[in-house]
This record gives sequence, structure tokens and C-alpha cells, in this order.
Amino acid sequence: MLPVRSFGGELGDLLRSTLDHPAVSSSRLQAEAANLQTEAAKGRLYGQAALSYGLSRYEGPRVVGYYAPGTLPAPLIDRNIGVASVSYSLPIDIFGQISAAADKARNQAATADLLYRQKQLGKLHQTLGAYYTLYALQCRQEALIAYRGAVEAMVKRLKAEVALGRSAPVQTSYAESQLARLQSDETQVHGDIVAMQASLAEASGTPDVIAGSRSVFIPDWSGASGRDALSVKIAKTGEKAALAAVNEARTNLMPQVSLNTNFARNDAIDGGSRDTWSVGVNISVPIGVSSYRQLGAARAAAFAAQDAALASQREADAAIAALSAQYDTAKSEIVALEKEVAYRNELVKVEKEMHTLGNQTMENLFRHEDDLLEAKTRLAQAQVKAVASWSGMQMLIGIEPETYIKALDGTSAERK
Repeated sequence: MLPVRSFGGELGDLLRSTLDHPAVSSSRLQAEAANLQTEAAKGRLYGQAALSYGLSRYEGPRVVGYYAPGTLPAPLIDRNIGVASVSYSLPIDIFGQISAAADKARNQAATADLLYRQKQLGKLHQTLGAYYTLYALQCRQEALIAYRGAVEAMVKRLKAEVALGRSAPVQTSYAESQLARLQSDETQVHGDIVAMQASLAEASGTPDVIAGSRSVFIPDWSGASGRDALSVKIAKTGEKAALAAVNEARTNLMPQVSLNTNFARNDAIDGGSRDTWSVGVNISVPIGVSSYRQLGAARAAAFAAQDAALASQREADAAIAALSAQYDTAKSEIVALEKEVAYRNELVKVEKEMHTLGNQTMENLFRHEDDLLEAKTRLAQAQVKAVASWSGMQMLIGIEPETYIKALDGTSAERK
């Protein structure tokens, strides 16, 4: 057996540790950043203020602040002038530039949130698949160990019988060749288990796990349509973001209007100060080829996003049909293979007794043993296939990660 430690049979805990994967954390932070970008886009409606201070020494005397001829007080003159000012610009969203930018950012944030969910479920699916594949490999490994033990005992007995002249040496050679094949199979399974443990450790962050379950818990199938698929929702929000980008590019061709105010305190370092202030309206009209090209690019991207959404719908419908068929097939295989394993267990017991009595050849006994081993292996693989189909469906429709975990947490009850 491998020098590994058990996870204690708590698949739910293993799945929850998967949600701490760096790739999941990265996706979560990207979603948070996208939501902050939405708030930033909305914040443009509140305008922008600025504080500044400057101190300058000129080559000669200068007027401090602004002076209009013929007005009082008299101009203030100095070579060393300090200016402290505060300004505020409030955009007036007459043509909807800010609203369009906020709408695009909001849809981009919605896409980032859905991508975060997709990353979570993708890693959970990987962990579950690796865990139960490990279970299937361990089932085969345990069956091989039991089989090998029986053959080793047979080889030992045959050698003793050959020494006493009660058995032909060819019988021993045949048993030894069977033993060598089983040892080779064990080595291969051992390598597969190591590889699967590495995959499980990468996904869950927990090294050297062995599957603590003695059976596979297969949740009931819940149907859904393609329009409920997470990939379709992502494509739809991407389409909305692309259409919002078109609207933003269109509004950027319109004038931009803002109210501006400024207050400055101009200080003569040698003494005295002069305050100035202003209030005004700024209208900016974009003129240039670049803005029109941007609108054309945004429209092309929107058409592409619309086609991507339609393609995603078709792909989701096909994936749901395939997963449903795979689940039903696996469940049917499980029923058939459970009966086959039970039958072959009884058959092997009879064949062993007959071989002991000399009424059955060693070749036939090994053939029945091999058939039993393969039936057990296929049963475990069918169980893994069924739960993998269910998991793939949950990943496709994008259920809540905690709902996914709770649906599988019943494994602890199944093991008792």
C-alpha cells in the first residue's frame, strides 16, 4: 500500500479547502476589482476636486494674482509668489457619456462575478473527479493485493508439492507468471495513484490524500435547459457589455459639458495676498477620426458577442444532452455490474473449491479471478462516471459552490 494519510473520509472538507485555491482567489479578486471599477465609473457623476500649492521666485517683480486696470485695490508686486488653490469640476451628463460608461462597467463586473463562479466550480469538479478516481484506483489496488496474496500462497504450495513429486513444475511456472503479471499491474496502479494524488493536491491544497470512502455517493439528476447554463449567462453578460460599449462610443462623439469653479489665494512672500476666483461652463466637442473608428470597432465587437452568445446556447444544449446520457448510461452500468460482481464472487468461490479438489484447472481458476477483478474495476469506474456526469452538470448550470458541496456531503453518511 502507498505511504499516505487518509483525509478522514470528509469529502465536504476537502471540497471546501479547494475554494482557497490561488486560482480561485485570483478570480475573486478580479471580480472585486471589476465591481470597484463600476463604482469608479458611477463616481464620475460627483465631479472631481483638486488642491494645489506652488511657490515661485521670478527674475523680477510680478503682479500677485490678477489685476484689472482701473480697479481697487492697487496691484500687489513681488518676486516671490505662493499660490494655494482649490478647483472643482462637475460634469453634466446631458448626452449620457457617464451613464454609458457605468453601464459597460456594470456588465463587465457581472461577467467577472460569473467567471469567478465558473472558476470555483471548475476546481470543485477537478477535486471531486480526482477524489473518486483515486477511489476507483484504490479499489483495483486492494483487489490486486488480495488476488496477489492468494497466488503467492498457491506458488508456495505448488513449490512444496513439486519438491514432493506431487505436482508438475509447469504448474509452478504458470502460477509464477500470473504472480509477475499481478505485480506489474500493481506497479502501474501505484503510479496512477501517485499521479492522481498530485492532481488532487494541486486542486485542494491537501497532499497525500487517500479516498476514505468505501462507496461512491451519486446525487440525483436534476435537469436543466441550455439557457440556464453558466457559460450562456457569461456570454449574455458579455453581449450586454459589448452593446454598452457601443453606446459609450456613440455618446463620446457628442459634446461633453461641465461646470468649473476655482478659488486661489495668491501670497506675496514679502507681505500681502490677493484672492481670485472663477465660475464657468466648459463645453468640449470631440473632432477626429479616432472616435468614429472606436465606434466602428465597438459595433463589430458587439456583433461578435451576439454570435458568441448564440453559439454558447447551442453548445450548452449539446453538453446537457451528453451529460444526461452519460449519467443514465453509468447508472445502468452500475446496476448490471453490481449483479455481475456478486455472481463472479460466488463463481470464484466455487472454482477455488473445485481446484482444491482437483476438478478444475489453474488456467480456468485464474480466468475467473481475472474476470472478477475486471468486473470490480469496471463497477468503480462506472460509479465515478456517474458522479462525474452529475458534477459536470452542476458546473454547467453554475450552482452555488456551497450547494454543490452540501449535495455531496452525504458521502459521510453513506460510509457509516
